[in-house]
Amino acid sequence: MSTRNWARIVVLSFALLMFPIAIAAPTPVPTADYPQGIFGGVSIEVSNVTNASSESSMAEYSSIAEVYTASWCENCVFAEEGLYAAIAEATGETTVLTFHRAIGEVEDPFGVESADLRWEGRYGKTSKDIVSVMRAPPTIIINGETMHAGSGGLGGDQLKPYYAESLSQPPQFSLESANSSLSWSSEDMASGILTWNLEAGDWLPESTTSIVFVVEASATFEEGSNGLGDYHDVVRDMVELDGNSGSMNYTLPAAWDGEDLSLVLVHQWSEELEIACCDVNPSGPDYLALWLSFGIGGFFAIVFIIGLIISTKKNEELEEAVLDQQVPVDHVAQQQRMQASVNQLDQQRSQAHNEAEQLRKQLSDSTSYTAAQMEAMQAQMQSLQETVAQAEKEKTEMQDELEKAKSTTIVQNITYNIQDSAISGDINATELKEKDD
Repeated sequence: MSTRNWARIVVLSFALLMFPIAIAAPTPVPTADYPQGIFGGVSIEVSNVTNASSESSMAEYSSIAEVYTASWCENCVFAEEGLYAAIAEATGETTVLTFHRAIGEVEDPFGVESADLRWEGRYGKTSKDIVSVMRAPPTIIINGETMHAGSGGLGGDQLKPYYAESLSQPPQFSLESANSSLSWSSEDMASGILTWNLEAGDWLPESTTSIVFVVEASATFEEGSNGLGDYHDVVRDMVELDGNSGSMNYTLPAAWDGEDLSLVLVHQWSEELEIACCDVNPSGPDYLALWLSFGIGGFFAIVFIIGLIISTKKNEELEEAVLDQQVPVDHVAQQQRMQASVNQLDQQRSQAHNEAEQLRKQLSDSTSYTAAQMEAMQAQMQSLQETVAQAEKEKTEMQDELEKAKSTTIVQNITYNIQDSAISGDINATELKEKDD
């Protein structure tokens, strides 16, 4: 067996150890547990070109498909076949960025290490949750928002609907307003000035950064063990730009073959919450730090406040006790007022009765008075008799109320005495309950 074949066996064995086969279908999942994505896709061809420029608005932006692959990955062939078939039937344009495995790679010549690090940083956690590794060929990501990891052993026709569905979904900020521009100026068609610009409204997340990818439309690598031979839309370099607007000097990488290099400008954003180091309780105050900052003065202030609270509580309890003691006193005062009313009614009745008796005696001597006087005296006596009857009635009712009040007071006094005895320990509450039972 030749050395070349042995090398292929070693590579494939290593790949099997590093990348477990995903048997589940590559259903779409968010690329992170927080919102993130990419947009833009402004592209210019730069091979054998001294000047080139392009600009686009949000309404004109293409969808962006990021593909993670390797020249030895056989399932990647079917995944890319399904993706390109979905793109062909999609209503809008799609820019494809194909990232080949770089870190730890022994066969694939197209990988870019900085691109691998970016992939791990943005998509690694979710990829590991799904297929156990942070960079797993094949993985396809649409607009930086939706991930399809693995192929599930499916063919291109079976995979196409998954990718088509994700391509049909509008990106997060598709209804917002933005404009991107990219230009390239070079005298020798190798080194030149790269200029870029992004204009957007207040909706743009502060985390948004801009990147230029150098993409080779087609690169031939017959030694690729997956048998594909020609690899399309290969990312050959990644340029992290300083800000979302600016210019810089840049030298293009040499094309693998042919003259088909282009520059693609994308803008990536995320809404990941940043928590400062060692802040184990970001939602609450640092009580230890607060305590130390108070110092001795704070200590005495706290002692004073606690004492004030205790004093206030005792005053409230004392007021409640006074009110409790006043209850029977209030009942006695009420009874005294009722008794006074009874006495007054009795006096009114007696006075009216006496006056009526006097009038009766006067009426008995009818010869001393005229008929008119007799009539007036009879009317007055009738009024006095009614007053006597009314006073007697009210007196009786008041006496009944007084008797009820006295009975209530006796019961309450007994209750207060029992409570006081129980509090002082003279009577056990449990014994009372047993006696009641």
